[in-house]
Amino acid sequence: MKFSCRVIACLLLSLHYCAFAMTPEQAKEKIDRAEEIRNDDPQQAIELFTSVADDVDMLNQPELLFPALHSLVFVHIAQGQFDSAKQMSQKLFDQALKQKDEYYTAMAQLLLGYVEENRGNYRLAESHHKFALELASKTDDFVLIAQAYDRISSTLRFQDKYLEALEVVQKSVEILRKQDDDRVLATALQTLGIIQGFIGDYTTALATHTEALELRTALQDKSGISDSLYEIGGIYRKMKNYPLALKHAKMSYELDKKFGRKLDVANSANRVATLALKTNDLLLAKAFSQEVLDRYRELDSQAGISGAYDLLGLIALESGDIGQAKVHIDKAIAIATEHNLASILLSAHISRIKVAQLEKDFVTAQLLGEQALASAAEIKAKEDEIILQELLADTYYGQEDYKRAFEAHQQYKKLDDEVGTRNLAQTVAALQSKAEFMRRQQEIENLNHEKALQAAQLKQKQLERNAWIFALSFLILLVASVSYRQYKKRKMAAERATLLQEVVDSKNRLLADVSHELRTPLTALKLQVEALQFNLVQDVDASYDAMNRKVMDINRLISDIYQLAQADSASLHLHPEAIELDETLTKWNEEFEAFVEAKGFDWQANIKVAEDVSVQWDQDRIKQVLTNMLSNSTFYTDAPGKIALSVKQAAQHIDFCIEDSAPGVTDKDLDKIFERLYRVEESRSRQTGGSGLGLSICKSLITAHHGKVRAGHSELGGLKIEIRLPLAAA
Repeated sequence: MKFSCRVIACLLLSLHYCAFAMTPEQAKEKIDRAEEIRNDDPQQAIELFTSVADDVDMLNQPELLFPALHSLVFVHIAQGQFDSAKQMSQKLFDQALKQKDEYYTAMAQLLLGYVEENRGNYRLAESHHKFALELASKTDDFVLIAQAYDRISSTLRFQDKYLEALEVVQKSVEILRKQDDDRVLATALQTLGIIQGFIGDYTTALATHTEALELRTALQDKSGISDSLYEIGGIYRKMKNYPLALKHAKMSYELDKKFGRKLDVANSANRVATLALKTNDLLLAKAFSQEVLDRYRELDSQAGISGAYDLLGLIALESGDIGQAKVHIDKAIAIATEHNLASILLSAHISRIKVAQLEKDFVTAQLLGEQALASAAEIKAKEDEIILQELLADTYYGQEDYKRAFEAHQQYKKLDDEVGTRNLAQTVAALQSKAEFMRRQQEIENLNHEKALQAAQLKQKQLERNAWIFALSFLILLVASVSYRQYKKRKMAAERATLLQEVVDSKNRLLADVSHELRTPLTALKLQVEALQFNLVQDVDASYDAMNRKVMDINRLISDIYQLAQADSASLHLHPEAIELDETLTKWNEEFEAFVEAKGFDWQANIKVAEDVSVQWDQDRIKQVLTNMLSNSTFYTDAPGKIALSVKQAAQHIDFCIEDSAPGVTDKDLDKIFERLYRVEESRSRQTGGSGLGLSICKSLITAHHGKVRAGHSELGGLKIEIRLPLAAA
């Protein structure tokens, strides 16, 4: 009897199981439905994906189970459900390993790394991504390999390893450009643009993010469009164009609320609040900052919570509520310290120093400033080092410790000069971008006009059989021609006004740059005077010498500006005269050799001109050009090094070539070194005391002689300047 009951019970269970087992078709319907609603109703999507993932029959349907688990992980992450996302990622890895599915085995490791990345566990995320790369490399799926490179780069970037991250993501982009997957390429381009922005290459970063935005727009990827807008706004923020940055942040926030993850909404809101503070919109900043704190608390993001408290403190400080500012900022410091959030802790310490200075608590400001400066140097946060040196200078000054204030200010200026500014390059890039946009619009207008003209011609041929209709068509074309002519006149007038405004803007930028260049020696001169005034200088004569040098720097800068002004106004007059070239070059060579060797460099000269050749040049101006070029080489070439001059005669011109040994100049800098006030960064950017106008003056003098000058890479390892001058002056 017991046996019979047991058999009956088993049969009933079997019937129940058969009645409710999910068929592959039903599973496919649920997956498709979940994909449709995952952004609008994520909780319902999770339930649908989970019903497929938990069905034991789906273990035999990996073509359905694996995509469902893959999508389920992303929806969980978007909702901040990281434990569930990790559990599903691990299940995908285990099942893919059993099924020997190489693609999803590697993809599961990428998902596990992505979960840890969103949690802020970047080292663990990096290990998952590298394991995924190892697995992906055993397949022929180049897109998967590129995705692994992209995720590794992302985790390296979060650990402030920017150069290493740049090298890795470039591999990803290089692979994807050869594939047919624009969605993944856009993601890799976004990572590349972020890293380019972090290393200060703002122009390239904008171009990269714009390319990603265009791809995502074509794909109608709304969440991706939001990401691109967010990152473009971030680049404008670095360029200190806060209104434009805020505009992009608001667009990103609105899209994220509709289509994005919870973390994306929190990050976008944080960006809006920060930029609202930058633009002094305190009401907007307060509203969004409280939303930021609430959203990061919901996500349990300690980094986000700490940053939100720091932001609230800054808003309170800007509002004049110092007590509330201290409370918020101290909370930010406590959380960042507890969770070892180095960069956020540094930002919070800077905010706390500002509070201490307002309270005249210079002892606290000094202690925090010196600790934060050591931390900034350790993580190589140059911009934070500059801010901290300036804050310390103010703190020491408030303590009447003028000597240390003077030293801190000097260090601040040194770091500021090393980092430099890219405002001029960014302005040029913006103008180029605008010009490219206008060019594309003009092409579209021309194409539309050409199509309209073709249609008119076709219609004219059809109406040629009737004289009256032909006359009417002629009249229509005449009116259209007159209208078009008037349109072109108005357009040309508008373009002329635009060009005039651009010229005025260019002059204004030049005045601003010149003011910046004058401020540096004037500031140093002022500090020297104050040092003498407060008896901080032991060697008075040396101090006077330093002051004299700064005055000479200012005089030299003014002289350079005057020469460029003459060139711009076409009042740069030359005094050409007959010169016996061979004799003159021999004498110059002796002077150049003595000058270069006195600087500790080897001199090489190769002069090949006929003995009887005579030229019509302004001898002093040409010598000025060559001397300036050689002087630049001695400034920027590592000693001991080599500097070489070669002169060759052709039928109608003379070629000069000046070369030096390492360090060299990057390709992107070669076309810019003749621009006014442009300085090459890294190895060739040093404290030379130059005005940044010397090469511009040289180019103006060569142009005035109807000559040409260009820069290139030298075989000696450094820079090569080639000059071509006609035998006779114009």
